[in-house]
Amino acid sequence: MSITAFKREVWDAALVQNFHDNAVVVPTLNNSYEGEVAHGSVVHLTNVTTPTISAYTGNVTYDDLTDANIDISIDQARQFAFKVKDVDKAQAAGSLDPVTADASLAMSEDADAIALTKMIAGGQSLGTTALTDFASAYAVFTNARTKLRKAKLPNASRYALVTPEFSALLLGPDSNLVKVNEYGTDGPIMNGEIGRLLGFTVLESAVLNAAANTASGVFYYGPMVGFANQISEVEALRLQDDFADGIRGLHTFGASVVKPAAVQSYIVAGS
Repeated sequence: MSITAFKREVWDAALVQNFHDNAVVVPTLNNSYEGEVAHGSVVHLTNVTTPTISAYTGNVTYDDLTDANIDISIDQARQFAFKVKDVDKAQAAGSLDPVTADASLAMSEDADAIALTKMIAGGQSLGTTALTDFASAYAVFTNARTKLRKAKLPNASRYALVTPEFSALLLGPDSNLVKVNEYGTDGPIMNGEIGRLLGFTVLESAVLNAAANTASGVFYYGPMVGFANQISEVEALRLQDDFADGIRGLHTFGASVVKPAAVQSYIVAGS
């Protein structure tokens, strides 16, 4: 029976690779907590207090360091499942690759959307007034930069995730955006990256505030948003009600904002 030859390890590797290739938001977050996570579990993060900086007067005073646990609830579980008439032949021909890519693309968009929802809920709001031109869009960037700077967040790893409507304003004739094809970089260009502005790496995604179709954005310091996930339970089984094999997989994940000031959102409702 063809189901006995199912190569689970090949599918696992392909799904994880495609997931990271397609995701826009998730790769910018703090993924240090990935590992064996299951739906309903909690990943505990340790947030150590900063030592006091004081004048030296001849005697050294030692601080007692305390920590505060910040939890990532693995409260999301997403699945895919489809039929294959003959797993052996499909794997031999390589024809499962497009299905794998489609499944992982859908999972990455879903994870991005949920991560953004949690970031908006756990962060702070910059405003909700409709944006109409580059000047108003640029003002939002300026405000976001000020908020992150006053929160003493590092200049590196700052991102602006904007909707296509927002990026249309940034790419107008009055734009100061340094487009991605105009600057040099030592690393690869990120998925969705369109340029840089005021210290932010600007990313575009249609999953943000998707139903509203408005110029909206989320401005954040990536390391202060924790994300934990695992693609697990990729398996094949013979279907009892069909002359076919079934392939299914499970993606469990969660996200949490470590410091509210690290995420500044500008979400405009639809008309």
